[in-house]
Amino acid sequence: MSELQERMPHITAFPEALGTGIIVRSAQPIGTTLKCDLQSFIDEYGITLSRFRADSLVGRMATAGRGGSFDFPDWSLPLFELYDALDSASRGAIDPCVGEDLIRLGYGADLTFTVERDAREHTGSIHGRPTWRGDVERHGTTLVTHRAVHLDFGACGKGYLVDVLARRLRTIISGEWLIDAGGDMAINIPDAARPVSIGLEDPADTASAIGIAHMSNGSFCASAPSRRHWGAAYKLHHLLNAIDGQPAHGVSAAWVAVPAPDTVAGRPAATPKNGDAIEATRSMIAVDSGSDDHDYAVTATTAESADTVTAGPGGITATADATEAVTTAGPADTTAAPAASGSARSSMTDLMPDSAPGLAPDPPAPEPACTPGITTFATCPTAVADGLATALFVTEPDRLAQYFSFSCALLDAGRHAMMSEKFPGRFFVA
Repeated sequence: MSELQERMPHITAFPEALGTGIIVRSAQPIGTTLKCDLQSFIDEYGITLSRFRADSLVGRMATAGRGGSFDFPDWSLPLFELYDALDSASRGAIDPCVGEDLIRLGYGADLTFTVERDAREHTGSIHGRPTWRGDVERHGTTLVTHRAVHLDFGACGKGYLVDVLARRLRTIISGEWLIDAGGDMAINIPDAARPVSIGLEDPADTASAIGIAHMSNGSFCASAPSRRHWGAAYKLHHLLNAIDGQPAHGVSAAWVAVPAPDTVAGRPAATPKNGDAIEATRSMIAVDSGSDDHDYAVTATTAESADTVTAGPGGITATADATEAVTTAGPADTTAAPAASGSARSSMTDLMPDSAPGLAPDPPAPEPACTPGITTFATCPTAVADGLATALFVTEPDRLAQYFSFSCALLDAGRHAMMSEKFPGRFFVA
């Protein structure tokens, strides 16, 4: 039995949640009443936000040719406010109206994975597809439209569901627990000296890990096209730039950590923070193979029952299990990106230049709904981490750091690895 299994021996599973399933590990058992309560909300969440269900509220918006007024539950307000902020921070590259583009690319409710012949002529806001800012009028939790709008809340939706479930757990059970929704995690461990270890999955080989992170209290999310793609050589996947409606290819994988807020009650409130939050992400450092005493290649035991991730030749061992993105591993070939001349930090323009595929351009646009200023979404840190892990495919970290407090690690298409100075992990560099 692994250390994590000993610490959190009780497992509660929701296998049908959001198509990926949700697993809750806890030190204390989750009783039948609480499990039924959590399942009830998961069901409500799906019937409200799923674009794959014709009977959902989002599904009704998609078939309303003349639009209409749609009243969403009160719990959706922080999610909508987060999308307002992401839309502004990404200059429109993150937009829930991207659902229409996904359908044209074959990722609709029918799951044909067949691209419409004229898709490229219609995808993206540049071709007149509805936008969150221009075609969805929001009054609190009421959305008003004037034509059919295909919303997709996939960028943040899974993380937001985790946050709502986490708030319910906090009010009822004590001790350690971890919620894992297909790799999007909320972690509650009072003792910071005993963090869980999380493998950073290699997007080129999902049976391998290329790094490890440690977290005790907060949210941790990852995004990569490796587990949801179609067409040859990953050319089509679900991580789109909403401006042109095409898959982003400048980044291969992104990992985001958001520490737990001091309080989890109340509405998200804009809280300016001078220096630390922005600098933690703006100071992206290249992973230098000489920064440790050894070069590491990762080896792991196989399957979901894996107990350890062993990094050699330094002999470092970390706990791992089914909640981690690690299965069978081989040598990692991650390459260190060159650091900026004369400094330990490297500008993200080295990793993701303005001309790189998938980056959000600067088209003429109306004034953003949100202006720069670190915003603390106290009720939904996992949704923030989830959304940012997607936004990093289309927006520079420096830009996102003007709006959100987070740390991150990135692997670009050339397998150059970079991370924030305060990211709670490291890459294995060969």
